[in-house]
Amino acid sequence: MFIGEIKKLVRNKKFIVVVSIMLLVEIMTIIYCLGEKNAEYVDYRNSLQKEYIETYDIFINGIDERAQTLLSSLGNNNDVYYKRNIDKMVSDYKRLSGVQIDQKYNWGVEKYADYTYGIFFCIVFTFVCMEYIYVSERKSAMLGIIRATKEGRSRIILSKWTVLVVMTVIFSLVQEIMVIVFDSFMYSTGNLKCSIQSLQIFRDCPYEISMFTAIIISILNHLLIAIIICSIVFVCFVSINSRIMECGIPIAIFLLEFLSLNDSPNNIFYAWNMKNVIGVYQNLNIAGTPVDKNYVNFILGLAIIVFATLIGTILFSIRYVSEIKVVLQYIQEKIRNIFSRLLCVENMYVNEFYKLMIVQKKWILLLFLSIGIIGSYKTYMPANTYQSAYEATYHMYLSAIHGKIDEQTVDYIEKEKQYIQSVENQIELAIENNGIDTAEITAELDSRKRAFDRLNQQYEKMTDDGSVGYMIDEMNLNSVMKNYRSDIIIFMTVSIVLVMFISGLFASKDEMQVSLLLKTSKNGRYRLMRVKKSCAIIIGGIIYLTGLIPSIAGYMHVLGIEELKVNVNKLYEPQISAGISLLVFLALIYLIKALYFGLIGAITIALSKKTGNEFVVSVFVTLFVIVIALILYFSKINLTMILIKLANRGII
Repeated sequence: MFIGEIKKLVRNKKFIVVVSIMLLVEIMTIIYCLGEKNAEYVDYRNSLQKEYIETYDIFINGIDERAQTLLSSLGNNNDVYYKRNIDKMVSDYKRLSGVQIDQKYNWGVEKYADYTYGIFFCIVFTFVCMEYIYVSERKSAMLGIIRATKEGRSRIILSKWTVLVVMTVIFSLVQEIMVIVFDSFMYSTGNLKCSIQSLQIFRDCPYEISMFTAIIISILNHLLIAIIICSIVFVCFVSINSRIMECGIPIAIFLLEFLSLNDSPNNIFYAWNMKNVIGVYQNLNIAGTPVDKNYVNFILGLAIIVFATLIGTILFSIRYVSEIKVVLQYIQEKIRNIFSRLLCVENMYVNEFYKLMIVQKKWILLLFLSIGIIGSYKTYMPANTYQSAYEATYHMYLSAIHGKIDEQTVDYIEKEKQYIQSVENQIELAIENNGIDTAEITAELDSRKRAFDRLNQQYEKMTDDGSVGYMIDEMNLNSVMKNYRSDIIIFMTVSIVLVMFISGLFASKDEMQVSLLLKTSKNGRYRLMRVKKSCAIIIGGIIYLTGLIPSIAGYMHVLGIEELKVNVNKLYEPQISAGISLLVFLALIYLIKALYFGLIGAITIALSKKTGNEFVVSVFVTLFVIVIALILYFSKINLTMILIKLANRGII
């Protein structure tokens, strides 16, 4: 049975195409998350590694002293668990007294640890897999026939469960391999035999393991979480006969887990992160005994898997799908009846939106899009950490004089110029008179001088014509404008969502069966098509505006309202020669994006009307969007950068 279920799945062309698209999208996500290698940043971190080695030795050697301090703070309080937890902490960290820290900063392993988006692809894959191995047979009534056979109950559902787990595990392994391959290609993973504590983010790791072992543990942890996700989706699909509920309940569970992400080790999103699993020391109180959180999570995960599998198998075996209705299905039918009465009006727009959102379940796409947008807006926010002292100093300057240029701004710049000059003179005198080694001070001064030169050039350009100028954090503005990775990922995501919406609006199979009948009705030709096109424009507008939220949030964080009036040719970075305001320039950026977005929508509508096949149209246009995204990504450009080039050539 297992082999038969596997064959049915891998021979399904639609399943193969959908999974292939998912893998292509994830490759783009992996490349984006890994980013680009910055030699200056690596050198900077290598310079800090020596300092970290010293602090780690202090951290390990001071465990006993800190333990005694914590115990003394108890006083007369006889908290048995607290004392046991401290004793366990001391015992765990004493094993690490001989750990050797690598002298070199390993960016490759840190980047691998930073990639946490695999869980989202794993969740989507589980839904897709369950759709093809279970729901499709239930739709075709084949499942009812299978249930009537000798082995059609517990054995068949267990075989489907096994297929779901095996395929999800294989998909997760492919994910891990892709991350490791791209990570190794883009960065050097260095010496994997050295201790995981060589990375500062894993300083609190209580295990004496190498980086290689830590990666293996992370992979196994991801596989366990993948099987837990399978368990949740499996029991919901098998026990509920409502498409909305069987999809909505696990999505709601995962959404609540995502939104309530905190320091709880029992959160699957928290537990997916390698840094949280290995790099965070935490014990849980189990009957007054401190137990490592990872051991507890492992047992809890196994319990969820076993419990969900048993419940799903039992419910499938004893319940007649065609006769017994669960409470959730009953409620869903009542809600549907209410909406049917409310929508019995001659409003074609309402009916089209109802078919799209409720009948075709496209609301799920909006839910996933919203989650993605919520998770991506931070990519446009300025980083709290800087890759060099030069960047840190520049942002320090801007935090002091950000905004309209006035007398205080001029005074600040003049005083800083005098200060740098005086320090340079003092260093020269110290070298001449005493021969003091001033290398460290000179290096710090050089970074400060570089940052000030950048600031001064920006100031001079803003005030060269005597008009009112503004001191803008142009480094952050430039990073938002030229954030091609985020732009491309979001453009690709919203475009794919648009394609799936519009293809369902114009090429739904159910609708194509009655298309000839509709054409004979009063409003079945021109008016119906106008309504559909209007709905497509409204939906496209909503999706497009949703996709703009992250970048708009980034600009709002960097710029004030008054600063939008600044002419773009006054910016030191990015250098733009157009004679228009920053507000107009940003409006042009969003207009060009809207035109590209509209082109995708027009192509989808044309193909949908021509073929009448929602699946074919979705696959073809999605592949087209992915190809365009890949070209833009590897060209390291976005629409903003294209507009800047056009402006500098005098076209704008």
